[in-house]
Amino acid sequence: MFLAFLNELAEILANFGIKVKFFADDVKVYARIINDVDRLVLREAVDALYSWAKDWQLSISVEKCCLLNISQRVTDVSVSIDSTVLPVVNSCRVRPGHYCHIGFVTVISC
Repeated sequence: MFLAFLNELAEILANFGIKVKFFADDVKVYARIINDVDRLVLREAVDALYSWAKDWQLSISVEKCCLLNISQRVTDVSVSIDSTVLPVVNSCRVRPGHYCHIGFVTVISC
């Protein structure tokens, strides 16, 4: 049954051109941000993800979500979930006994 949930979410995000990876109950969303249109599409995709979760009465651990910039260029991307703006980070370090959850990954084209 859980796979049916995930397949539906993958289809929804694919409509925005967003790539998705799943591991257990974690979702990683990959988007390439080049211009303002890409920023808008990412925001709309995140809004669709949030609406999907609400419809299925699933909670999103917003405090574990962030935007990971894997480019040397600085980007001005602001994405929020349920009025909480996600932090933009340049790295993710895992400490012993902890795990790093990356909710959204943005790739800035050089």
